[in-house]
Amino acid sequence: MFECKLESGAPIKKVINALKELIDQASWDLSEEGIQLQSMDSSHVALVQLQLDAGNFDKYRCDDLHHLGLNMDNLKKIFGAYTSGSLSISCGQDADNVSFIFEDERNNKCQKYELRLMDLDVEQLGIPEQEYQATFTMSSSEFTRIIKDMLMVGESCTIGVTKGDVSFRAEGELGKAEVTITRDESLEAPKKKKKNKNKKKVKKEKNSDDEGEEEMDDNQKSDEEDEESSEDDEAPVDNLHLDVKENIELSFATQYLKKFTAAGPLAQTVTVSLSEDVPMVIVYEMKDLGHLKYFLAPKIDDDDDDE
Repeated sequence: MFECKLESGAPIKKVINALKELIDQASWDLSEEGIQLQSMDSSHVALVQLQLDAGNFDKYRCDDLHHLGLNMDNLKKIFGAYTSGSLSISCGQDADNVSFIFEDERNNKCQKYELRLMDLDVEQLGIPEQEYQATFTMSSSEFTRIIKDMLMVGESCTIGVTKGDVSFRAEGELGKAEVTITRDESLEAPKKKKKNKNKKKVKKEKNSDDEGEEEMDDNQKSDEEDEESSEDDEAPVDNLHLDVKENIELSFATQYLKKFTAAGPLAQTVTVSLSEDVPMVIVYEMKDLGHLKYFLAPKIDDDDDDE
């Protein structure tokens, strides 16, 4: 028996929308540790890897290993009906379908769907640990915009990384495009705002209801300010983080990079790792859920083929 629940199904909907851009079907592997997925696109050019940790679910139970073969187009259609509320997923040991329940208590609505499972013969690829020559982390929304701009110009995007900046270049019939982001070393982490320790206490006396309500409002405002401060602290401090052992410059198929950016809404930042002769890795770390990784081999220049 497998069952899990999240108080909000929105992150899973975003995950499915992102996966659908690259793959048509996939085997979802369920275990005590969580939910994993590994699949290549139909052309066997790019690989995607998903990890959702069991501890990040509000409820998670998996008695035995399960492998759920699902059509991504059908899965996206079901989650297209999701608007808000919790998500529950369940599947029996030898069941031929998986159940999805969307519960929106605010609107007193419950939606139930069942999706037939597919018999997929998927071979898991071993991904070895790799030391990369250069790694950079930047805003995921900015990365999405840049890749979109590169795709308008050329089919190939050249990414160059030095110890001070990252550049994106493309060239085609339209012309040329180049975007360079330089690390701003002058930026420092903002100091956290101190919480207001002089909050007014809520009075509980029966003869001071009005006064108590006014002070409650003051507390609520203060709490909201603290939450806003917390959100600001979690925002990316720098425009670019670099870990560069050697300068590097590699070219990749822009259309695949564009498909990867469908995962942009899942995380504030994206981390890209590059090394000669090995696939690039693009990682979206999903807060309190897991991660989504993409692997793509660099393009080989015609000159190298001739040699």
